[in-house]
Amino acid sequence: MKVSKAETRTTPVGRIFTPAARPEFRQYEDSIEPLAVSPKVAGKIGGWGHTRTYELINSGELESYRDGGSRRITMASIKARIAKLIAEQQAS
Repeated sequence: MKVSKAETRTTPVGRIFTPAARPEFRQYEDSIEPLAVSPKVAGKIGGWGHTRTYELINSGELESYRDGGSRRITMASIKARIAKLIAEQQAS
């Protein structure tokens, strides 16, 4: 298999690492769920907009933290909010 120069990276010790030549590493890319996401991604996952995302953060329904200049929202809190909404609908 021919690999382009763009696909080849040099590791800190100088060895060549080619992801295309190591498919065992690629199998994990799609199966790893992030622990936290940006507010934009959280809104897409939950189906709400930017303003509503920050309302949920400020009310404490979504757990978030700052990482440098970026805000991250935990996936656990997104899942908990969705589960709570489902439980409320099933109870009524």
